[in-house]
Amino acid sequence: MNDASRLAIGQAQYSALLYPQGTFVDDVIVHRLGEDEYLLVINAGRARRISTGFAITFAQHPPFDCKVEHLSDDFTQIAIQGRRAWTCCRS
Repeated sequence: MNDASRLAIGQAQYSALLYPQGTFVDDVIVHRLGEDEYLLVINAGRARRISTGFAITFAQHPPFDCKVEHLSDDFTQIAIQGRRAWTCCRS
């Protein structure tokens, strides 16, 4: 939903993943890893389905010169949430 190309390398942004007609799919975190490299963090319960959908979509639309890799087995993310999260996690 946001323009990830506006992120600085090393920045991340909370965003929404939308269907082509604009309806909500899921929330995501987009990390800009390099000039043309991004990491999209998707809800674990839907990650395989969504990454497969990306791969199919990009394959059907040749102007997109990109590679989609499902890397869920290589990464873990823990989201500390709640009103006391900041006080619990500061060092």
